[in-house]
Amino acid sequence: MNYRQYFTRKLIHPLLKLITQGVAPKRLALTVAFGVVISLFPVFGLSFFLSLASALLLRLNIAVLQLINYFMYPLWLLLFIPFLSAGNMLFDEPAIQLSFEEIEHLYAQDLKHAIKVLGMAHVRAVLVWAATAPIIGTCTYYLTLPLFKKYALRKLKVT
Repeated sequence: MNYRQYFTRKLIHPLLKLITQGVAPKRLALTVAFGVVISLFPVFGLSFFLSLASALLLRLNIAVLQLINYFMYPLWLLLFIPFLSAGNMLFDEPAIQLSFEEIEHLYAQDLKHAIKVLGMAHVRAVLVWAATAPIIGTCTYYLTLPLFKKYALRKLKVT
């Protein structure tokens, strides 16, 4: 099975199935948008808790949020260092000269030391994320909403 088939079977079909179960396209697009934004949060391991909190506070579908979080992980890996670098550049701090693997190793060895070394870099990265989150969320919402509406209309015509 190629990646496209896997992606379609594991992500697209479950999302579209929710429409047939009565989830409104607007609500599904909102949930996907929140899932994308939350999954890009530039701190190790916190996206699950942010997803859970947003699901409880905003009454979003936790399964969809976690599904999006799972599929966005490769993009998170790609954007983690750029978020850190952008935060340092924005606040005129020296660039972090660590690779992703070195940062991961630093966290695995000594969490307290990693927080000390990278703590403010994470704060700056979170500020960059917070500045870009509304743009990413809005774009995701308006890109997915027509797709979900089109699928919902197609399902209405079939039934």
